[in-house]
Amino acid sequence: MIPEILKLASLNLRVFPTGPDCKRPLTPDGCHGATTDTADIARLWREHPGANVAVATGAASGVFVLDIDRKGCVDGEATLAALEAQQGALPATWSTATPSGGRHLYFAQPERRLRNRVGFAPGLDVRTDGGSVAVPPSRRPDGRAYRWLRAPWTCEPAPAPDWLLNWIDPPPVVRPPSPPIRFKSPDRAARYAAAVVNAECADIAATGPGGRNQRLFQGAARIGELVGAGLITADLAEIELEAAAEACGLVRDDGHHAVLASIKSGMTRGAANPRDVTL
Repeated sequence: MIPEILKLASLNLRVFPTGPDCKRPLTPDGCHGATTDTADIARLWREHPGANVAVATGAASGVFVLDIDRKGCVDGEATLAALEAQQGALPATWSTATPSGGRHLYFAQPERRLRNRVGFAPGLDVRTDGGSVAVPPSRRPDGRAYRWLRAPWTCEPAPAPDWLLNWIDPPPVVRPPSPPIRFKSPDRAARYAAAVVNAECADIAATGPGGRNQRLFQGAARIGELVGAGLITADLAEIELEAAAEACGLVRDDGHHAVLASIKSGMTRGAANPRDVTL
């Protein structure tokens, strides 16, 4: 196995040993311990003789992988065929047949940001920065093995077409800034509620990755207190919160369903504790 592993490393594909399941890394820091150094490779497989091999995906090796699963009732090949019928055929590129009857397609890592995604479409996953895939000659305990259909030493990895990149990582929806909500009522309490909603939504819209979902939940809870007090309708509050979540990129990254769930959860908590407003 070592000559084949060294052949991969010579192509700047960072490799690391895995267990019999072809997934469990045998390096302390997983795919982050992948290497192209021949001495390191010799040492790792001396420490783990017979280990399977995986490649770190993303910028580490210059490729990302489209993982096409065929398990149970999920048929990623059918999903991909439907996409190609609509968008055009994918270019020929490095590929392997997987033990489950699926495939791994390798594409050149693009300059645009990608992230690991499981099930971005039925039976289709993406492995990029921080991810990895098993490669030939890895073999499972039942004898089923990975095998090259188009090996890295026969060609360069193809660039992924824009339609695939846009399907994996949809471009942000450009929407005009949401104007501040205004109530027809001159009531001071209504004006107060509008000010609270506008301030909360503006802060959510300006929140960066890492705290967006928590900030959305907090904002929904605070606005929910106003809903519980009868100062604003739930429908209007949801519209404003959803627009704020879209503005900060949360709808794009986590999906519409997850965003609505966070909004409803926060508003339910807030509505259970109506805000006492005396103006």
